[in-house]
Amino acid sequence: MKLKKPSIEVILIIVVLLALTIFILVNFKMLNKKIGCLREERVACKELDPGDECNFSLRGEEIKGICKEPQRGELVCRSENFFKRGKN
Repeated sequence: MKLKKPSIEVILIIVVLLALTIFILVNFKMLNKKIGCLREERVACKELDPGDECNFSLRGEEIKGICKEPQRGELVCRSENFFKRGKN
């Protein structure tokens, strides 16, 4: 029994599905990093008041910030330098 060679359409569909799967996995990993970052920012201000200095770590780097206005009832530690650096 001899196997037929797959057509170009079948190969193209497989390549597109693989690319789509890789794209989704990479974006999911980035989303998890952002969610983790937000958790750390909230924990940093858990027992502080608005305007107090706070620290949180992101990927091993210690970041200093200020507790900002509540979002969904929780204070969030924000660092202007950190967000400016990410936009470059």
